[in-house]
Amino acid sequence: MAKLGNNMVSLYGVYDYGGYDKEYEVVICGGGTSGVAAAIASARTGAKTLLIERTGQLGGQMSLSGPPGFAYAFLFNCHGQQDSAGIIEETHQRLYKQGHALPHMRPPHRKPAGYTFSYVDPEWWTLEIFDMMEENGVTLLLDSLVVDVTKDGDKVTGVVVENANGRVTIPAKVVIDCTGESYVSKFAGCETVETDRDIIQPHSICFTADGIDWDKLLKYINNNPDQFEWEQLVGNNMHELTRDLVMSVFRKCIDIMELGELMGFSDLRKVA
Repeated sequence: MAKLGNNMVSLYGVYDYGGYDKEYEVVICGGGTSGVAAAIASARTGAKTLLIERTGQLGGQMSLSGPPGFAYAFLFNCHGQQDSAGIIEETHQRLYKQGHALPHMRPPHRKPAGYTFSYVDPEWWTLEIFDMMEENGVTLLLDSLVVDVTKDGDKVTGVVVENANGRVTIPAKVVIDCTGESYVSKFAGCETVETDRDIIQPHSICFTADGIDWDKLLKYINNNPDQFEWEQLVGNNMHELTRDLVMSVFRKCIDIMELGELMGFSDLRKVA
């Protein structure tokens, strides 16, 4: 990393640590999966775009909180149509061409429910997103927390940010809130709606395991299909897939890749 005027030049490109008096056309708060997509889309219109992220990493659930696979879930509906594309499809194709993603996984027992997953390597995804920020001319302000907004009447005119430089105000023509908690919208006095805590899915413990004996795992699935969940594959009642057919797939499967995302181990979970 080297100093260049008010900027720092690093492995990931140029970061603007000075020039806070600049007015950006679009300031995006939050660099998770929605924030990076918003930043790319904004910059491609020619707008001068700043992306602010409170951590030193982009990607949110893809890089920090996981599980990363859910970011590429349900790209196809139960009619076999791909109804989620855009930047998510572009990033999948870029990683696939580089050997860091698998083809869209659509085995027959998953297609009718639209319950499909398209797997990418989350670490390579994160590097790719930094490349796309640089390619599209998005200015990044990492390790910075938005603590307030500035307003002229009802119009938001900028954001107040705190980081190692202290507290600074950054003017903006448009401010987009991509924080997971919508706290920038709350600073602005916007009406927000939150799901009741008794309804929303609770936090989960996520981890990555390596060194799996896939043959042993597949044999366990073949011999214990009732230990795995099947409702999500037949839940919309728009097709003829039944529990017995799903159990047959679990029982006869010879390639672990055909199963994709799998939930279960119910008896072991009860013991735990």
